[in-house]
Amino acid sequence: MKLLPSSLISLFLMAISPPVFSEWSKLANPISQAKQQGEQLKEQFIDMDTVKQTGPMAIYRQVMILSQGARTPQGVMSSLSLYEYDCMNTKLRIINTTSFTEEWAKGEIVTLPPAPHLREWGNLPRTVLGKQTFDMLCPSGK
Repeated sequence: MKLLPSSLISLFLMAISPPVFSEWSKLANPISQAKQQGEQLKEQFIDMDTVKQTGPMAIYRQVMILSQGARTPQGVMSSLSLYEYDCMNTKLRIINTTSFTEEWAKGEIVTLPPAPHLREWGNLPRTVLGKQTFDMLCPSGK
């Protein structure tokens, strides 16, 4: 899919716009599942105001906040990601992620190496979180 320059600019502005003015919808994060996997507890929210849908494809912003003021060893407390979602094939990919030193994608930007699977299509996670995201972004089921 080829994007026009104005579309690319829109995506960039959507990715960097302040999350404070957004309508964030919290995604379920089963605490017991995170504890079993030894992960830090985190909360994830989708910015419903930025969901752009064209046919079975959706693009949206998602913020992840580490719970209880926790930080990663690199000093990250939250991250803001731009996702692309394929409702027809139940696949998603991360287009871009930026990490921050404070909650809600505020504070200083923390530079991390790019994730190895950035921009690659992957299957929807078979978890409560994956199903909830699918239901929010693909209400028709396709």
